[in-house]
Amino acid sequence: MSKEESKQQIQKLVEKYQRVKEVGKINSYNEAQTRNEFIEPFFECLGWDMRNATYDNEVTTEESISGGRIDLAFRIAGISKFYLEAKKMNADIESAASAKQAINY
Repeated sequence: MSKEESKQQIQKLVEKYQRVKEVGKINSYNEAQTRNEFIEPFFECLGWDMRNATYDNEVTTEESISGGRIDLAFRIAGISKFYLEAKKMNADIESAASAKQAINY
């Protein structure tokens, strides 16, 4: 995907989010829907091989880490670069539970 195509796809994701917000459906989005419809497509636009079609284990799911399970782990040359914990759209990411989870990972 070219840089311009990526920008267009990200713009479509932003527009979709705005539509979801405008019709009041944000509260109905669970974690899986948020991940499938927004998070994973966003990282695909950034060039990550979300389905590991070209690079084995570039992005792994539900990986055990620090006694928990992280939603997505992103690797370059087999080395973990960052982890992503998906949340439903209306999740309180400033809660004590969310902070504890982030610190533990």
